[in-house]
Amino acid sequence: METWDRHHRQAVDILSSRTTRDAFDLSKESAVIRQRYGDTHWGKSLLTCRRLVEAGVRLVSVIWMHVADKVYNVWDNHSGFLGAKMTMQFTWQGCDSVLA
Repeated sequence: METWDRHHRQAVDILSSRTTRDAFDLSKESAVIRQRYGDTHWGKSLLTCRRLVEAGVRLVSVIWMHVADKVYNVWDNHSGFLGAKMTMQFTWQGCDSVLA
């Protein structure tokens, strides 16, 4: 129980820290950078992940994308080539900014 309490306190400290809050505050990025990632759920997710990595998070993942009332899982596609092509059309925006 003592170990659980210690880990629980550590998790709460991390989640309530100024560094974590700042990482999720996309308004701290310039308008140019926000525009480069795109004003979409996908672009904002990529930007948030980049900021979390810069804040010290070791592993981040963006796997959800919502386009025109349809959910795409970009890690695993069982729709064949056409499904993958459709997914990639919406996925690329923002990726070039993450890689830059």
